[in-house]
Amino acid sequence: MALLTDLPIEIQHRVLSFLHSHRDVAALSIQCRSLHALCDMPMRKKYRRLRIDSKDRSLNKAFAMLMEILKRPRLGRPTGSRGVYISQALTALFISVSPGLESLATPPPFFNYTGFYLPEQSHDFESVTYPLERLLRQVNSMPNDMPFLQNLRDVYVINRDCDEERYYTSMDFMGVMQLIHRLPSIEMIGTDILEEDENGAARLEFRSSNISRFAIHHSSLDTYYLANVVYSCKVLKEFQYSIGGRDVPGGSYSKFNPKTFFFTILPHRETLQILDVDAECHISEFSWEVVEYEELDERFEEWGGRRDAEHVWTGTPPESLWGQSGSLREFRALKRLSLGIHILMYYAQGVNLAKKESFSLVDCLPPNLEYLLIRGYEKGASEMHDAQIDSLVAWKDSGLSTLTEIQGITECIPHAEDVDDPDDEDAPLWEREEEWSSDSD
Repeated sequence: MALLTDLPIEIQHRVLSFLHSHRDVAALSIQCRSLHALCDMPMRKKYRRLRIDSKDRSLNKAFAMLMEILKRPRLGRPTGSRGVYISQALTALFISVSPGLESLATPPPFFNYTGFYLPEQSHDFESVTYPLERLLRQVNSMPNDMPFLQNLRDVYVINRDCDEERYYTSMDFMGVMQLIHRLPSIEMIGTDILEEDENGAARLEFRSSNISRFAIHHSSLDTYYLANVVYSCKVLKEFQYSIGGRDVPGGSYSKFNPKTFFFTILPHRETLQILDVDAECHISEFSWEVVEYEELDERFEEWGGRRDAEHVWTGTPPESLWGQSGSLREFRALKRLSLGIHILMYYAQGVNLAKKESFSLVDCLPPNLEYLLIRGYEKGASEMHDAQIDSLVAWKDSGLSTLTEIQGITECIPHAEDVDDPDDEDAPLWEREEEWSSDSD
């Protein structure tokens, strides 16, 4: 006859975990020495009952016991590894006792998108498995009724690359936005190496989000995806987006349509303060030897425009998007601008506007601009560009403008690019900088 003690120790622990009665475990422990050691009755006695009152001694003991259980989950419940749950529980605890928390960096606190916000779901918080996800969903649903996360301003979403350091990584970025977008002080959300996840959450409702600043770098996203991110903002104050630093799985990169993107940010021309877009290498029309700016409006309708919008999985942009027209001059709040030379010229001349015979970049820049960075400008490559840049520098030096700094004039600032051969030892792969203290600190 097979004996319990003949089984591997892991199986014995598993069998023991099904004994919920303390008396049953105690009875088993007196059968033999090996079972007595396995049951560890002194430890079970210590963690069987806990009394908590308002006295410091009681609270200190309870908190010490909590930390022991969090470090060794089997003390609280004999189960297998629960690393994700424990790290999230610790994070949730720190949030709950840190009312002044302003910045948070976390991976998506869920396993892909759960469908929580889909119309057919019950929106039951008790059904949410992960502790941090549950906490964020609850606070975001009634943000003014909680004593914590009232001061959270900046969230960085850590995009785990699962030891794959060569490619952009799909991640449910909009799903994370839906966990924080109603918090009263939230301003900024950012991430890196992002590729859209078609199994993720669709867009947020129109102008439902308090998030006003975005920093999405070293990523590869469709223009419609970016449009739906901005579409959710009540107010847009800052938008940063760049490609590069990774290769694209399958070799098919996401194209960037500057016309569609301009329509996306134009409704925020009275509030947008910082615009930084480094995606010119994803615009094939700008790779031609001679760029005919007068023809660009029509060419940008051939892909990534109104005609293709109805097939977007994140949701079709509003019809009012396409009837707009305007130029950089209308962005009265813009103080810092960083663009490629071709996008700069295209936006300055105007989108969906009749092109003038004579064009002056100086007269078409935002009236309160203080900082301008131009990528991809090489003196001598284009007579038109040289003439416009010379006039720009003279205007800045005259002291008659608000512009105090121009980058990319004397030395070319290259465009960001996807990595062609990520297996090359010298490939310029992006790496996340670790800013945290080491475990030994």
